[in-house]
Amino acid sequence: MRIVKDGDTTKVYIRQSWLKDAMMCNERGRYNMLPDYKGWSKPNELSAIGTSVHAAIEHDLTNLNVPIDEAVDVGLTTFHRISTDEAEPMRWVKYNDSQSRHYVEALYRKWAEFIRPQVRGQIIGVEQPFEFPLYSMSILDGERIDVYGEGTIDLITTEQLWDWKTASRKYNEKEKQESDVQSMMYVAAAAEMGLTSLPAKFNFGVMVRGGATQIVTVDRDKSHIMWLNRIIRPLVRQALTIGTEDSWTVNDTHFLCNSTWCPFWSVCRGAYQS
Repeated sequence: MRIVKDGDTTKVYIRQSWLKDAMMCNERGRYNMLPDYKGWSKPNELSAIGTSVHAAIEHDLTNLNVPIDEAVDVGLTTFHRISTDEAEPMRWVKYNDSQSRHYVEALYRKWAEFIRPQVRGQIIGVEQPFEFPLYSMSILDGERIDVYGEGTIDLITTEQLWDWKTASRKYNEKEKQESDVQSMMYVAAAAEMGLTSLPAKFNFGVMVRGGATQIVTVDRDKSHIMWLNRIIRPLVRQALTIGTEDSWTVNDTHFLCNSTWCPFWSVCRGAYQS
């Protein structure tokens, strides 16, 4: 969440990645807003694998008839850059360098073989950035609050919306349909930009470490966007009325509440318990 004062109006910008963090644990969302902790969410090899596969796919989609080996090289070069960046050292949590490089190549090749052929329509945008109004409201003294969604859609064609995922296992399709906020945000953005109409479908192209691929398609309509706003509204009110200096509610029962997966562990629960 970014909060920007613009004259008599306060503008609040929400990314789906921040929203997922805040839904998982309010306090994690708060830490992600604080300037002093901006550098704490360092990449690990799992996120670097995903970023590198995205780079290979982007090269594939933006260069006509690109050789697969060329796109693989782009992915591997991206992983090397991230993993050797001394300014932002990467954390190793599961795989070593050789294993990680293997997954970058294998997952992109799986995408090229099984998912790329399912892309239909003419390409409109690859890694398409967006910013669009979600809703407006007033708090306390009547000050106007404008709330925006922002982010990047992996692929927009004349017929489809796509996001690429690297994962340890296949997705639960029912769970994605019922509760995924990323697809709600991205369909709302595409509709606002006039690139789709509601109701719409959103596709996740999933590459599973271990060899499988999966396409998960969810349906989104106006009711999902209304629910998205309902989820966001109390978080915005909390940020603007309580502020970010004091702690927000913690969810210490979540399976990611530990020193490996939460970058803020040492200043949160880890400051009390080892």
